[in-house]
Amino acid sequence: MNVMKCLFFVPVFFIFGSLKAQNFKLDSIELRLSSYKINDTVKVNLLNLTAELVFANEPEKTLKKAMLSAELSDKLNYAKGKAESNWLLGLYYEKPNKKLALEYYLKALKIAETVKSKSLEAKYLNSIGMVYRGLANKEKAFENMRKAVAISEEMKDRLSHAKYLLNLAGLNNVHGNTNKALDELQICLKIFTEFNDKPMLAKCYSSFGNFHFALANRAEALDYSLKALKLYEVLNDKPEIIRL
Repeated sequence: MNVMKCLFFVPVFFIFGSLKAQNFKLDSIELRLSSYKINDTVKVNLLNLTAELVFANEPEKTLKKAMLSAELSDKLNYAKGKAESNWLLGLYYEKPNKKLALEYYLKALKIAETVKSKSLEAKYLNSIGMVYRGLANKEKAFENMRKAVAISEEMKDRLSHAKYLLNLAGLNNVHGNTNKALDELQICLKIFTEFNDKPMLAKCYSSFGNFHFALANRAEALDYSLKALKLYEVLNDKPEIIRL
């Protein structure tokens, strides 16, 4: 089994559940969007949700929907819709052009701060931190990820807090803060277990596997990797099954 080729992190977007459930949700949203003819904020939200759901398999559709959302948000002066469309454009560009992705994420953050949406601020700060990690800017990565974690904790949004904390744990592990990373992983595991969030539990187990693999604790690394694999099989998440 291919145990942990790379250091752990949670993607900038969070999966909604099993692939089967996600596909069912996507089909429902796309059906509603296709029949929704009014150019209002509801349509913007549908465009943004569709764009996020299709990203893993159809990133070009994400780009198209996000651009339509941005245009309609401008016409409606719908700030939150515009913020989300910017975030989605950042999501699209993060792999091929991290600097452009960062520009979109920063635009999204500025809007979130203007409309005083703490939940969106935390979401965008997490994404900004992940881009800075990819750009090897350690200081900025830590700064933004810590802000995301702090805001979600302040809001008592425990599930989002655990998701952002999982990314921070990965960053701490990369930079040799192993004790800190382990403490953060334990917190994440407790919260994901409490919420019975199987997709995030699988990611957390995978992260523990990475952690122990890096420390040459092969037996523990294998144990956590098998726990992750078992959950991915339940979720029918074939890409993750192949990766493990």
